[in-house]
Amino acid sequence: MNVVLFHTGCFGPHIYQHPDGPNLPPHLEHCITQYRLFNDGPIYFLTDRQNFGDLAKYRQVIPVAIQDYASDKIARFNALYNSYGPRNFWTVATTRLFYIANFMRAHNLRHVYHVENDILIYFNIREHDETFQQLYKNVAITPAGPDKLATGFVYIPDADSLEKVTDFFIKILEQFGTKGLKQQYSLSMIHEMTLLWLFWHITAHMDLLPILPFGDFSKHYEDFGAIFDPASWGQFVGGTRTEGPGARPEDHYIGQLLRQNPQYGVGWRIEGGLRVPYFIYDDNWVKLNSLHIHSKNLKEFMSKC
Repeated sequence: MNVVLFHTGCFGPHIYQHPDGPNLPPHLEHCITQYRLFNDGPIYFLTDRQNFGDLAKYRQVIPVAIQDYASDKIARFNALYNSYGPRNFWTVATTRLFYIANFMRAHNLRHVYHVENDILIYFNIREHDETFQQLYKNVAITPAGPDKLATGFVYIPDADSLEKVTDFFIKILEQFGTKGLKQQYSLSMIHEMTLLWLFWHITAHMDLLPILPFGDFSKHYEDFGAIFDPASWGQFVGGTRTEGPGARPEDHYIGQLLRQNPQYGVGWRIEGGLRVPYFIYDDNWVKLNSLHIHSKNLKEFMSKC
């Protein structure tokens, strides 16, 4: 298995800058520290070359210069995605998938797990690697809402499976453009979450990770004995940029569920000396393998304070 993280400087929400250029986000330290509580082995970190020195303090983190994996395809996407500039947050959030695909292709990497920098991991990925490989032949991702898929934790079988996704982004933008896509599919924004939803909705070449132990988005829950956070659980426990803990976004499946069932919640158990989050419903406790901490206050929800 291979684990890939990504960060590059951008403009818009979630900016981290210093006078010499883009900086690594402060919460990255908590993301990696939490990951190491459950996982060992190398992490590939795709980032700007100037950040290599700041990554040196992390054990088995291999810096990879994103500039080495630029391509005409990325330039083509940037030209088509003309609602935003190439360094805008939404553009960078989407083109990282192109960079990861190029990196995987160049090094023939398979069975890759991409984890965003504001994710806390509460399980040993290697122990479930065979399960991921057996269950998912396409990119596997978390469904966030009726028109969005979330990339907090993603399983990528091989470069081909991810390149199908990025090829689709180019093709559909060539066909409709950003304004046309909004009109055609009644979308408020065109970003990586809605583009991924369109890929899943139109091609069916995308697999979904379980985000609930029951209902439409519980497939393969029994295989993991746990669920994954599509950003909603992390927003509920940690809040958002504009709302405090207890957030229940109306445009998220989990937010809708929690609004309909205010008695449901998230609790914590100690396992092997480590705090682990659980979804609690009807006297049932279901483990959460990940939390996507939208507020960026990762430290508060780590397994070791």
